Amino acid sequence: MTAPARVGIDARKLKDYGIGSYIRNLLQAIGRREESERYRFRVYVRAADRDALPPLPPHFEIADEESPGYSVAELTGFAWRIFRDRLDLFHATHYVLPPLPKTLAVVTIHDIIHLLYPQYLPNRAAHAYARFMIRHALNRADRIITVSYNTKRDLTDYFGVPGARTDVIYNGVSEMFRPDVPDLERRRVAARHGLTSPYLLFLGGEKPHKNVQNVVRAFAEARRRR
Repeated sequence: MTAPARVGIDARKLKDYGIGSYIRNLLQAIGRREESERYRFRVYVRAADRDALPPLPPHFEIADEESPGYSVAELTGFAWRIFRDRLDLFHATHYVLPPLPKTLAVVTIHDIIHLLYPQYLPNRAAHAYARFMIRHALNRADRIITVSYNTKRDLTDYFGVPGARTDVIYNGVSEMFRPDVPDLERRRVAARHGLTSPYLLFLGGEKPHKNVQNVVRAFAEARRRR
């Protein structure tokens, strides 16, 4: 009988903003699918972040991994660990893909904001690092996932990545965002937060490249005119 394929998933950014949400919901969604039982998953996560993991079935093994993001340790020690774990496939959930001599690799590129807006990085070295690591991941990965067609086009324009190697897989919608919430519950939450219709709900950070301030200004101008 053939042993199940071993799949590693990098969950070290489990508590990061958008990428953390992506990882948590990805793990949960995979674990719920019956076909996932044909594989054995090894989830690499910081010990302090274990409490943020969703409930996972028995064929998911949790492995503590403390190498910091954007560090030498993740390119050496973490890479060596992946090699020793004899994975058949490794999924890098952001653009840093450790050196992997033989293991098949999938990388998710959420965006290339660090390259398009380098003014938001701390220094030129950070920009050079991001450019090098993204290019390395794109060259090494067997498949590339982007969360939008815009990012897929950015990769083609900026790095010349053939579109055939890239799959666009949109981010899903969590079960907490459902249309069947009773009106009484809607009114309770609105009253708690002092919301009156119409209102705009933005789910994201306040980093400059997200342009939240201009969204708020545009919304205020629309209300003023109407």
